Amino acid sequence: MADCAKFTEARSTRALRFQLLERRDALANALRSRVGAVLAGEVAGAADGETAATALAEAALAVDLAEIDQENAELEAVNAALALMDSGRYGICGDCGAAIGIQRLEANPAAQHCIACENIRERARTAR
Repeated sequence: MADCAKFTEARSTRALRFQLLERRDALANALRSRVGAVLAGEVAGAADGETAATALAEAALAVDLAEIDQENAELEAVNAALALMDSGRYGICGDCGAAIGIQRLEANPAAQHCIACENIRERARTAR
């Protein structure tokens, strides 16, 4: 029975690694595209002078930059999860050391905290 559990765990870990690698590639491609579009827009805006510096263009740029920040943060989390896999510490909560449930990892393969610790972190963030 223990061998079956180890096989299932190894299979799950391989599947999660595959999901993480796919997500990493998708995020990297999206970031390249979005950054390229922002840079192209800035160059066009520089050529147009004041007409390109409208409130609408600035708001669109702010949204693009916020999305770039969000995608970059997710990419960092994915890379951290892959590094944890390589070190043999994947699936272990970074705060309390407890195992992160497989359902949580399947829902969010980049999760680095168990549900209880993530809830504590959320409450701390919202209390600020």
